[in-house]
Amino acid sequence: MACKGSSVNISQLLSNVGYSWNLLLVKKIGVPDHPGNGRVLDTDWVDIGLVKKWKHGCISFHGVKCGNPLKVWPTRPAWLVDVQKQCVVPGHEPVDYVAISYTYGSHTPPVVTSAAFKGLQKPFALATPEFSDLVSPIIRHAMYLTSAIDERYLWADALCVTHHDPEAASEQLRSMGAIYANAVVTIIATDGDSGPAISGLKGIFNPRGLSQNVIRFGDERLILRNTSFLDEMIFFPTRRQSYYQRGWTCQEYAMAKRKIISNNLEIHWVCSCSLWHEELTLFTEIDNELHPQSNIVMAGFPDDSSLRRYFDEYNQRSLAFEEDALPALSGLLSVFSRSFEGGFLYGIPEMFFEHSLCWRASGTKGLQRRIASNRPVESRFESSALPSWSWLGWKGSVYTRSQTGIRVDSNYISEEEYVEEAFPITEWYTSRLPTDPQEQRRRIRSIWFEKREGCKDFTKPMPPGWKRVPVSENEPLLYPDGCSKYLFEHESMLEPYGRPSEWYCPFPVGEIQESTPPFTPEQTQYLFCEASQARLSGYQQDSVKLQYSWDNEAKLCDGLGKDIGNYTFLTRKQGIDSRRM
Repeated sequence: MACKGSSVNISQLLSNVGYSWNLLLVKKIGVPDHPGNGRVLDTDWVDIGLVKKWKHGCISFHGVKCGNPLKVWPTRPAWLVDVQKQCVVPGHEPVDYVAISYTYGSHTPPVVTSAAFKGLQKPFALATPEFSDLVSPIIRHAMYLTSAIDERYLWADALCVTHHDPEAASEQLRSMGAIYANAVVTIIATDGDSGPAISGLKGIFNPRGLSQNVIRFGDERLILRNTSFLDEMIFFPTRRQSYYQRGWTCQEYAMAKRKIISNNLEIHWVCSCSLWHEELTLFTEIDNELHPQSNIVMAGFPDDSSLRRYFDEYNQRSLAFEEDALPALSGLLSVFSRSFEGGFLYGIPEMFFEHSLCWRASGTKGLQRRIASNRPVESRFESSALPSWSWLGWKGSVYTRSQTGIRVDSNYISEEEYVEEAFPITEWYTSRLPTDPQEQRRRIRSIWFEKREGCKDFTKPMPPGWKRVPVSENEPLLYPDGCSKYLFEHESMLEPYGRPSEWYCPFPVGEIQESTPPFTPEQTQYLFCEASQARLSGYQQDSVKLQYSWDNEAKLCDGLGKDIGNYTFLTRKQGIDSRRM
């Protein structure tokens, strides 16, 4: 169904400043085999018919590939908006629904009282003046889009979460990640918030005022592309809208299996198989999102390097209430927990606990300690603590350690030239209160470190799915202790370019299905262990050499003054202050 298109990038250097233009050749209708794949758009109105074709095309041709890529367990929303009857209805019936992901911006969310919620269940209540103030423009626009793509039901948190019933609301919000994953498609509104909403919906909102530069080129026409790569919109802070700076939307975006995105006044489609833009002819693909980092985890592998990008991106976003740092990510963590035995404790995978505690600030800006708000305790989610030992207790770019002694990563071998393993020297326990006695503390089991030596016993039969491959000349020369001569491949895991992932030793790999339940340990914020204490010295380079180093990094020395490692300060201020001492 999809056809591969192309664009032309023209660059020019003027006064040492680079300029780049990404151009499309406009498709000539009625000219057979014309190479163009660009479209001249209506500058005022969105092509809704195109959006409907995208949805039906994905469902018809992509099938199961886009049906449930994260293999999330079936979940039903408690309530839905019936866009035909324009009222709120129970969500327990097994019907398809659309979800909406957006930001409130400076607009205060409407307060739906218990009495008002009962009124919203009456047919056509959402069309009456009595309840008009409870329906923000973004929800009305989402209702319009839902109907336009041949769907009847919409899930929007402002109307479908019973905020007047805190206990029920808390349960619904805990399932929010799965609600987005089970939606047939999610509308992502990045251009505006709950007020301005989505421009260019003919008949219900203002024209979008799109500016599309069309260039005559002989008897052809070229279009200056209005579309950035979606990956750039999300991961480059200087370019992203407020939607990509809000903490809760990170999980909503990641969990949605199909997305209709309003961005740069155009409409876009993203699913597991395709990336389509309004400015391109139907089903033409030019851009690709980066290969989904979750693929290897969804195949059952506890590959924590695949999580690093999610964690780093999420931790740079803002939250209205800092204590929501864990709740706003808990849905995604529960999905990933099925591949990480023992689940996550405040974002730290328990099966690699000692190693994963060694996260640090990434880059030169350092981190900022998250401080809980004055919101009443009864209004907070469960597990809303902000422990300092977890990266979730800090805001900013974070580097989480990955298990380089498990999966072969050519970047580590060729660039950093090390393979590291952690060897636990103490036992870790956790509890809700610092005063809890020993018998009330839960032992944290680092399952991988307990089973690792057994995985390196190559005299035993390999677990299902693995095969041993000889090491070629260009393979790594560095191995974890107990590994050499061979690498291992698993039949279920191919890299995007067709080359199997390589591992230092085989280990049991679970098969993740929709029926595979998640596991979340009790989220207790205090850690306990018994350990010896050592005193080290540290220093930073002088200002001349510092231009090649970081303000927030210091060298560590033993008692003889020998360098034994580095220490990264969590905040930039700590690093600067240390230079003054």
